[in-house]
Amino acid sequence: MAGPSWPCHRGPARSSRALLNSTIPSETRPRSDRGPVSPGPSAHAAFPEREQREQSSAASGIVTGVLMALLIIYVLLAIPLKSYAQPFIIMSVIPFGTVGALIGHKPTGWDVVFFSILGIVALAGVVVNASLVMVHTINTRRIEGLSLGESVRAAATTRFRPIVLTTATTFLGLVPLMFEAAVPAAPLIPMAIALAYGVLYASVMTLSLVPIGYLVVEDFSRLVSERKEERISSGSSTEGLPSVGDG
Repeated sequence: MAGPSWPCHRGPARSSRALLNSTIPSETRPRSDRGPVSPGPSAHAAFPEREQREQSSAASGIVTGVLMALLIIYVLLAIPLKSYAQPFIIMSVIPFGTVGALIGHKPTGWDVVFFSILGIVALAGVVVNASLVMVHTINTRRIEGLSLGESVRAAATTRFRPIVLTTATTFLGLVPLMFEAAVPAAPLIPMAIALAYGVLYASVMTLSLVPIGYLVVEDFSRLVSERKEERISSGSSTEGLPSVGDG
């Protein structure tokens, strides 16, 4: 039985980049390897209706999956922390990680494709690790008796090196995949770019945004508690006064 026919040629071997460009769709190729874009039919004419329905279904499924994932992350954080506000502090780095993932496609020369979106979805569960450790360290220092400001400073100081090291190892571990020229790895390259640059940008925000967010939330909670105590005290003092009809 004849085996699969592979492209053959005479002369010098083709480069891996040329083989990559000839075997994968143009939408998953770097912009620099596509050549000039010639005017052609619109997207509605180029794709059958079935493909458009499948793409719409996949997009709506991703949106639903992201919302469910964020809800599950919030619940898993709120239960052990016993707080409704602290999970929002931890999850505040997710949008910044998404921004970093999108920006990272520019210097690498790749467009944002379907696999990039999958990388961003996976990124949501990765970037919360460092901010979770930061918030947990602040809570531990406060339990030990330190003040709010001292706890935040101690946590930011002690967790700086571990966060930087884990971010560096994660980014460097994804670098070989980002520059891999093998054809089977082509769909994974946009995903690796999204994860690498998203983790890099989110870690920078974790070291600055999470401590600030913790202080802001605690100040707001203290302000609400003081206002509530003032209303309770004013109400109790009003009840102690004799009414006009007493005599």
